[in-house]
Amino acid sequence: MKRNALPSIDKYDFAAAYKVERDPKIKIKLLALHHLQSGLSQVEVGKLVLVTEKTLRSWLDAFIQFDYEGLIERVGRGRKPRLPPEDEENFKESLDQLQESLKGGRITVAKIKDLLADGFDCNYSESGVYTLLDRLNIVWISGRSKHPKSNEEAIVAFKKSFPDEVKKIKKQIETDKVEVWWLDESRIGQQGSLTRQWAAKGTRPRVVRQRQFISTYIFGAICPKKDKGCALVLPETNTGMMQFHLNQISEHVEDGYHA
Repeated sequence: MKRNALPSIDKYDFAAAYKVERDPKIKIKLLALHHLQSGLSQVEVGKLVLVTEKTLRSWLDAFIQFDYEGLIERVGRGRKPRLPPEDEENFKESLDQLQESLKGGRITVAKIKDLLADGFDCNYSESGVYTLLDRLNIVWISGRSKHPKSNEEAIVAFKKSFPDEVKKIKKQIETDKVEVWWLDESRIGQQGSLTRQWAAKGTRPRVVRQRQFISTYIFGAICPKKDKGCALVLPETNTGMMQFHLNQISEHVEDGYHA
């Protein structure tokens, strides 16, 4: 069978997968597929890897049907099946729990292999793990920064109470005497990049970020309609520093108006 007769495997880089694979049985299969891809016949490849043409054909069929997962074998009983569909959600939850347990850092493919082996009795290769993650729409993504001392319960409570607080304020002021100010803060100083992690496609999980760096912070605000603004350079960003900035903004608000 020539290479142009194998369009379904032509896109794969079996040579690269062979170099990083540790399972000797899977390495032989990857080597065989590489030779098939390069244009050798099944008879020629069978002689090179010391298997029959029937065995070689079964390897090829398994790969075409199941991708890299088709190369995994159950000891003494042929190919090991994929992760059962009824276990897929449990696996996703276990992966999230493993990430949370690290308190920062990243999950390697080796750790996911151990998770599959210990928690789900699935002996995956590294290539098989990547295929499984892709099938489950789990991607390698950069998370959103989360301070180690952040309180998720307090954040949720604030979001729930905020609309009611706004309604109370609106009842106490004249809404035609309001200045709209736009505010932002920026940190100046060195800081490491956000780590990446495995997570469901379309999500951006929160991850703890290392904060042990010397930095300074710029607080700035402007009122475009009235062409005015103010700013502060402060040593850190927290509730107290924000109050300093709000006090400064209040000094620039026109008498009788609310910001």
